[in-house]
Amino acid sequence: MEGLTNGFIQWMRPLNRLEDFELDKREPNQSKEARFIDIFRNAWNNAGEARSDYAGEQYALSVGETDDPHNLMIAANKAELSVELLVQLRNKALESYDQLIKIGF
Repeated sequence: MEGLTNGFIQWMRPLNRLEDFELDKREPNQSKEARFIDIFRNAWNNAGEARSDYAGEQYALSVGETDDPHNLMIAANKAELSVELLVQLRNKALESYDQLIKIGF
């Protein structure tokens, strides 16, 4: 079993629980507005990070620095999913805004 970690095969890491994410590690006196913007800020940062990882994998494949070409497809899918998440968050925020406008304060 010990030889498996030294080669290509690596042990899978367990998924993080919801309590382990940064959004749940906030000050008790922090307002709900800060939490709302943190969701968008984290989604934006994750999309940018995934896009730069994808660009790095493209470069590594094009110059022959990678032994694992499947990492490019994984990075491409991560980038696509992170952008889709960001778009869905935006759509839900706009939908909520439209509903608030219809209420009429």
